Amino acid sequence: MKNKDHRNKMQRTQELKEQIIKYWDKAGICSFDSSTCTGDPYLASCDNFIESCLIEELIEKECQKDALGIDIGAGLGRFTVVLARHLNLVHSLEPAKNLYYKLADNCAEFNNVKLFDTDFESFNTKEKYDIAVVSGLLYLYPDTMVYEFFEKLVNHLNSGSLVVIRDFIVKSGIKEVPSVYIEGGFCYYRDLQYWRGLAKNFDLFLTEVFQSKPSYSFNRLLWLCSKLGLTRIFSMNAVKKVLLRTVKIKKKRGAIDFSSEIQTVFIVLRKK
Repeated sequence: MKNKDHRNKMQRTQELKEQIIKYWDKAGICSFDSSTCTGDPYLASCDNFIESCLIEELIEKECQKDALGIDIGAGLGRFTVVLARHLNLVHSLEPAKNLYYKLADNCAEFNNVKLFDTDFESFNTKEKYDIAVVSGLLYLYPDTMVYEFFEKLVNHLNSGSLVVIRDFIVKSGIKEVPSVYIEGGFCYYRDLQYWRGLAKNFDLFLTEVFQSKPSYSFNRLLWLCSKLGLTRIFSMNAVKKVLLRTVKIKKKRGAIDFSSEIQTVFIVLRKK
């Protein structure tokens, strides 16, 4: 009976993964700057500028030049290229075929990027990494899959390695919402308490959690521009730099703006 339950669980896990991959393979991502299949290109450009700067600062501060990195769920490679500029070697994983082909094009100029058209759970490697970036993936996983993911990941990390997760959090509890994109799937928006518990369970330090993107509502003019569709302003370098500065100030203060129920964050873990 126990073996049958285990097989059923494994089958459900595999089916969900296949549905997630199938969705991204069909929907694609709207631009290199974006993490989604839809979205405003100017806001996406601004957000990507800020998120890339934040990741870059982490790498420069925490990683050696000879480090080995892995980008899990790389999409079109916007974080892979940031890793590649600073690390000796990057393994970039993307199982959705249509995204993988575009990822290959976007990373063609880097001879220190090795691409794999597979999901992390199926990835066969003996390597141990100094930094792992996981973006836009774990919020689609139920708790059992998150724990199975980390059981494998921690075994492929060196002591002192960083795990940088781009995910979505809520102020308290876990918000479970049926996915409008993944057939039979859900979106799981978890709070800080969840991530603290997960870190403790896998003997990881939760070093920091901070917003990865600006809250456009902080400035009434910018909020009005975003609401009226006058988003070209967000492609201006001066505006990007101002918004990056506001995100860094919040990061330094340890403040997360929950005026929006769900906030996009970077969760940074370190292996002991």
